Amino acid sequence: MIMTMIIKLKTVILEDEKIVAMHVSKVVQRLGHEVVAIAGDGEDALSVTKGCQCDLLISDIRIAGEKDGIEIAQTVQNRCNCQVIFITAYRDVKTLDRVAGVDFVGFLVKPFREDELETLVQIASLRAQKESRHNLLNIDSVYSYCIDCTTLFQERRPVELTEKEHRFLRALIEAGERLLSYEQLDQIVWGEAPVDSNTRRQLIYRFKQKVPYFPLKLVKGFGYRIEK
Repeated sequence: MIMTMIIKLKTVILEDEKIVAMHVSKVVQRLGHEVVAIAGDGEDALSVTKGCQCDLLISDIRIAGEKDGIEIAQTVQNRCNCQVIFITAYRDVKTLDRVAGVDFVGFLVKPFREDELETLVQIASLRAQKESRHNLLNIDSVYSYCIDCTTLFQERRPVELTEKEHRFLRALIEAGERLLSYEQLDQIVWGEAPVDSNTRRQLIYRFKQKVPYFPLKLVKGFGYRIEK
């Protein structure tokens, strides 16, 4: 079944109050998104976003360090092209004026209600879905395949396949729950060229090295299929 891409937002939380940070984290995860890091200060946030994907930054404004949450959010957004939700106990005119210079989803004033945070995270998810141009065939919870651009995704990240590996994958997908026999595989991948079992095994080995969690089922002596 072809479905619109469901976006699992990789989220970084910048909050120096541990209780608030844990509360925010629980809400984000309950909505099906991933918290990749919780940063207690701006330097920590800048450090973690250098080494990980960030789709959503949920940031307090008044934090320890030389830079406040607004400055950190601007830097992270420029680096990761992420969405931003601000949380703060302050809403003075100067703060609001500076926040207005950032492309943000929403602004929560402490103490905020849980449903207010849920709404803003859901808006961020919907915005991410609209920005995605992929119509995906969901293979399982990890892998999806875009029919339009003929690309395999592992948790939203495109996987680079060789031409032969892609032919094998496409044959598996088109077979659906049916078995892709050795003979069919050989014909689709290599055409009329003679193929021995060792050549076939090498192709499968390289494919599985790139996508180790792909639900590939070997029916020994017959062929392959996608395991449901």
